[in-house]
Amino acid sequence: MMIKTVFKSVTFICITAAIGGLLFGYDTAVISGAIVLLKQQFELSTVQEGWLVSCGLVGCILGVTLTGIISDRLGRKLVMIIAATMFFLSAIGCAFTAEYQILIISRIAGGIGVGIASVISPLYIAEFAPATKRGKMIALYQLAITLGILLADFSNAVIIYLSRNKYEAKVLTWLIHQESW
Repeated sequence: MMIKTVFKSVTFICITAAIGGLLFGYDTAVISGAIVLLKQQFELSTVQEGWLVSCGLVGCILGVTLTGIISDRLGRKLVMIIAATMFFLSAIGCAFTAEYQILIISRIAGGIGVGIASVISPLYIAEFAPATKRGKMIALYQLAITLGILLADFSNAVIIYLSRNKYEAKVLTWLIHQESW
């Protein structure tokens, strides 16, 4: 009985850690549906459009680079919480800004969070899961990335659908800035 309870706890913790993969997949794909509308709303040049798309990846590079040092000092669990918080704050920043610069800063912050999560989540799972279940538990992370991309595609479909209806313009303005659904 005790072994089943421990296994359930380990499984729950590993699934929770795999949510970092969901964030990674979602963040990678969500911009593709919103960029056309963001380009119109912010009247972006081609260079600004390219920077808006790529700045999240710049944040990921920063996050990945810093993760080892930060996680060794603060611990894996706290660093996962920091990554989720950065992603959440990024979503708030993107949702409520009317300025291109704030949108860029928010996307970079979200990218840092996603970069951190892309390193720390599988690391945490590998350290926490028992050796006999480790491969299956880490596969949850890969599955979560794919589900994040799928979720972003559904989100993009909603954005495109609503953009065709003038009556939902206010809802659309709110939706195109959301990074977390």
